[in-house]
Amino acid sequence: MITLQYLVLGLTYLGFGLGYLPGLRMNRAAIAIVGSDECGGFGE
Repeated sequence: MITLQYLVLGLTYLGFGLGYLPGLRMNRAAIAIVGSDECGGFGE
C-alpha cells in the first residue's frame, strides 16, 4: 500500500512538472486535484 501511495505521488509531481501526462488530456490543475484526492483517499 505504501508503494502505491508513493507511485501516485510521484506520478502526480511528474505530471505537474511536465504540465501534462502523456496519453491523458489533463492540465496542471486537473493533475493537482486528482493527486490531492488520491492522497486524501490514502489517508496522507
